[in-house]
Formats: sequence, C-alpha cells, structure tokens
Amino acid sequence: MVASERPVIQTTFNVQYESVKEIKPGHALIIKKDGQVSEQRVIEPLEKKIPVPSNEFISPGTDVEIYRNGKNWAKALTPAILDAMTMTWKTQSSHTSPYSHL
Repeated sequence: MVASERPVIQTTFNVQYESVKEIKPGHALIIKKDGQVSEQRVIEPLEKKIPVPSNEFISPGTDVEIYRNGKNWAKALTPAILDAMTMTWKTQSSHTSPYSHL
C-alpha cells in the first residue's frame, strides 16, 4: 500500500504508527514492471520542518506524529501567549475607567 500521507493508511487499514514506513526526504518509491520495489534518492533532501498547526484540525486523531507536533507547537507558543495576555491585562488595569467615580 502506498499513500501520500500516513494517516490515510493508518485509518483505512487500522494499522499502528510503527507499522507504516515513510519514504525518506528527497527519495522516491520506484516500482518496476517486474514488481521489484526500491527507494532511491532523486533530489537533495530539504530540511524537514514541523507542519503548521492546522494539520491537527484536518487529520485524524490516530496520527501520533501530528499529535506530538501539536504538543510541540503548544509548548512553543504558550510563553508568548501568556506574555501577551499579561501585557494586555497590565495595560487595561493601569487605565482608570471613566465610570469609576459612579
């Protein structure tokens, strides 16, 4: 079975993450007429990057790697979000409400 994304294979055939082998970056799966299968490098591999968080919303929950990436994004973004919330709160609380005297 070959598919462009691991979750398709996992969901359709109900197989575990460890059972699906990914093709290495820069490689192609070559299948000859006689049925011989090989994985060959065809271009210089690019740096593998973490997918954008939207993948968590469009991929099935069975994909372990996407789940891990989502957790990594959350860990990376949490400090910045908390800082922004703190700054907003400090800015808003430093102003006196025009209605405070009522």
